Amino acid sequence: MSNEPNNNYFWISGLRIFSWIIFSAIIITSIVIGVMIGDSVGILIVLAGFIIAFLTVAGCMVFLGMAKNFADIRKNLYQSKEL
Repeated sequence: MSNEPNNNYFWISGLRIFSWIIFSAIIITSIVIGVMIGDSVGILIVLAGFIIAFLTVAGCMVFLGMAKNFADIRKNLYQSKEL
C-alpha cells in the first residue's frame, strides 16, 4: 500500500514544524552571539540572523507548499484511476 498517497501530508506538516524550530534556533543563536560580541558587529550579526531565519522559513514554506500541491495532484490522479 505504499503507492497510496494518503500519508503524504504527515511529512509535509512535520517539515513545516521542523522549519519553525530551525527558525527559532537561528534567531536564538544570532542573539546569543550578537550579545557576546557586542557593539555594532553584534547588532549586524543579529540582523543577519533575522534575515537568514526569515529567508529560510520563507523558502521552506514555498517548497513545502509546492509539495502539498503535488501531493494533492497525485491523490486526485490516484482516485481517478480507481473509478
